[in-house]
Amino acid sequence: DASALICQEAVYLAFRRFETDDEVMLAALSLLSIIGKNEKVRQRILLEADTFGLDAPVRAIRKALQRAKTIQDDEAREMQSAEIQRKGFLALGSLADGDGDMARLVVQEGGADSALEAIDWFRCHA
Repeated sequence: DASALICQEAVYLAFRRFETDDEVMLAALSLLSIIGKNEKVRQRILLEADTFGLDAPVRAIRKALQRAKTIQDDEAREMQSAEIQRKGFLALGSLADGDGDMARLVVQEGGADSALEAIDWFRCHA
């Protein structure tokens, strides 16, 4: 539990400090997907939402998609952006898996809408 909480702190620090760095966002979302099933991580998201809320990963996913929409003629960056979306939705799924309250929160924070927007855009671009 302690190591998962330390990882969560690192993830949220990355969300705050490096929100425009796609490589860092990819790593942060990957790590969140690994620790997302940890009960202490989930509790912290609910109890300390100002610092560890679901708005941060959803915002990271959305901003990465916005950056992807500005990419022209750079297939590698476009693929990296698609991978950010995939890892982001894996993270949200990991957090919501088997937890109805967390699943509802993912939807309330815009996670489902973000997924639909990414699917709609990438089906024509990746």
